[in-house]
Amino acid sequence: MRAQRVFFIGKAEKLVKIIKKINNNVAEAVDGNGNHLIAFGKGIGFPKTPYELTDLNEITMTFYKLSEYFEGLLKEIPEEILNLSAEIVSMAQEELNGQLNPTLVFSLADHIQFSIQRLTTYKNVRMTYSYEIAQMYPKESLLAEKAIKMIQNQTHIVLPKGELTSITMHFVNSQSEYKISQEEVLIEEIIQQTTNLIEQDLHIIIDRNEFNYNRFCMHMFYYLKRMRSGEELIGPGMEMLDSIKKQHQEIYQLAQKVGALIAQVYGIESNEDELVYLMIHMNRLYEKNVRSKKMTEFNQLAQAILETIGGKENISNMTHCMTRLRFNLKDQSKVQEEKLKATTGVLGVVQSGGQYQIIIGQTVNRVYNVLLDMTGRTQEQETSDTTEVMKEPFTLKGLGNKILDYLAGSLTPLIPVLIAASMFKMVMAVFGPSMLNWIYEGSSLATLLTFVGDAGFYFFPVFLGYTAGKKFGVTPVLGMFLGGVLLHPTFTQISADGIPFDVFGIPVATQNYASTVIPMILSIWIMSYVEKFFKKVIPSTLGTIFTPTLTMVVMLPITLVVLGPAGFVIGEYISKFLLSLDSIAGFLAVAVIAALWQFLVMTGMHLLMISTMITLFAQNGQDSLVTPAAIVSSMCVAGICLGSFLRLRNKNEKALAFSFLAACLVGGVTEPGVYGLAVRYRKPFIGLMAGGLAGGLYAGLTGVTAYTLIPVANFACLISFVGGTTGNMINGFIACGIGFVVSAAVTYVLGIEGEAKKNDESLEESIA
Repeated sequence: MRAQRVFFIGKAEKLVKIIKKINNNVAEAVDGNGNHLIAFGKGIGFPKTPYELTDLNEITMTFYKLSEYFEGLLKEIPEEILNLSAEIVSMAQEELNGQLNPTLVFSLADHIQFSIQRLTTYKNVRMTYSYEIAQMYPKESLLAEKAIKMIQNQTHIVLPKGELTSITMHFVNSQSEYKISQEEVLIEEIIQQTTNLIEQDLHIIIDRNEFNYNRFCMHMFYYLKRMRSGEELIGPGMEMLDSIKKQHQEIYQLAQKVGALIAQVYGIESNEDELVYLMIHMNRLYEKNVRSKKMTEFNQLAQAILETIGGKENISNMTHCMTRLRFNLKDQSKVQEEKLKATTGVLGVVQSGGQYQIIIGQTVNRVYNVLLDMTGRTQEQETSDTTEVMKEPFTLKGLGNKILDYLAGSLTPLIPVLIAASMFKMVMAVFGPSMLNWIYEGSSLATLLTFVGDAGFYFFPVFLGYTAGKKFGVTPVLGMFLGGVLLHPTFTQISADGIPFDVFGIPVATQNYASTVIPMILSIWIMSYVEKFFKKVIPSTLGTIFTPTLTMVVMLPITLVVLGPAGFVIGEYISKFLLSLDSIAGFLAVAVIAALWQFLVMTGMHLLMISTMITLFAQNGQDSLVTPAAIVSSMCVAGICLGSFLRLRNKNEKALAFSFLAACLVGGVTEPGVYGLAVRYRKPFIGLMAGGLAGGLYAGLTGVTAYTLIPVANFACLISFVGGTTGNMINGFIACGIGFVVSAAVTYVLGIEGEAKKNDESLEESIA
């Protein structure tokens, strides 16, 4: 590697004009002779540029004719790491009488940054401490010890002892005169061949002038020099090797080829541990190369965000959810909010719960990844940092809001499943035998559309196991496992046949849990405490086997014996109560059932009502209680979809509301509207109940009767009112119309924009 010569001056001797800030302590400048330079000095980049620096003593280091490689490091390395490296080099310069190459500031900073990332990301990679090198270079080794202490004091990260050897060698190599030897020419040839192999095997084109490639070459250069001299700086790391092999098989194969190349040229075999080093740096180059082609616009957005929130120094914690970047800032007064809101790519700004939230949209994860690079942070660091949660005093309203938040956080991520399943059902409803009859009953297409549409709802407990698991902090696949248990064909058949069954000797009131919601959410809630308990008491070495197993052992009786049947027991009594209203309150019964119908659907209790509905039709050939209420309630769901569509301003939210409307009116599927609007934004639930109450009251007063049991909840269900008098049909249509209009009007009047902004915070976390 031939490095461009860099001229160094310890102190500036002529007038300096600061023209561009690089960070608070590094800036681009022009001296009195018009020469460009890079200047180091505490706070010199903080004032507004350009400006004349009057006190030249503030400058500690200056660099002329800095190569592109080192200029790239200035932009890449976090400010605090760069400043720390400058302090270390200044200390070393004094100890070694100015014998160090000043570019050590950059190479050492790069090494420190990568060492920290390696420590946090590749925890099993260990660096071997060399006593021989410590004895050969005692002065440099002592400087390395001081440097390690300075790194620990400023970053609060304890580097392994092996880093003493690495930093010692940085000091040693920096003192050496750079000579172009035959060996170094050979190293450059190996690096070039390695580069060709990377391009060939990973199908990328590497820009030889790009910063990350120069960094890669520098690491390869020193790696090959160590190999040649027989220095073993990398200790055993087989666990890490196995991990990387599984994640990046193609990188491992490539490292083997490079190892074979080195063996051919040097006659030195690369062991498995040295392959780890090669793989880390080649993977780093690959990811940077691929990312750079995709992230240009995200880089610009991330840079703009950093500048407007007070820089990376103002960030104490950073994370993201489905659509938002979430910052815990040290000083929110530093935020340039108006400029931030005007930034292209920023959809909005929200301050909530001590967090500063920037709405980005569906590409938020890409912007977040760029911000991680720019700030020198790792995702592991961010996710391990827990955001402070403000404790609020207990209130019934607060409890209710929390319950709804958990419901919404568990159900909202399932909206895509509901929409897709609804579309399959809608196609079958429109083009099947019920309407156009273009798709014949019994055909393969009809069968396909039917079971695919049904699957989205039948397996709801499994889907809930995953989303509720994420919301409550349970291992998501364990939640899915529990949902699968509830829906297993054997258990379902036992329920259907009424066969006695017990769990560990405890009798079970078997039920069909298909399409249910509440039993799974309650089970996952309890499961969160059970799993946390076992994670706490079981040693980590045994936790992989025993924690999930014992969690399921405990949850089986709790779910199958208690929580699952509880919903149906409660539902049975509620259903009996509602049915008794017909004789107690007369016409009010229809209104009450219509108002509460969607609650019954959420709990699975409606199945009991449906069985009553079927019984009434079987006995009387008609139903003036449950069926009219259910139909009115379905139209009320369509009403809140329309009201939400008219009231919402966000294009994406409006589109969702309209799709829910179509799913309800055409497809006969109410779940997207209920879960995606009523539960999500809460206020539409008021509209839903108000419409059900109004429409049901009219149906009860006019004695609306259903003469046909239509097994769909779309507009075709209005045919149920055909068969009696013309007046009955008209009154049935009017009752549904009243429910639809009242629900839409109440939803529109109450408004949901504020609720949308407030409640999306908790909802998005379930997907983040």
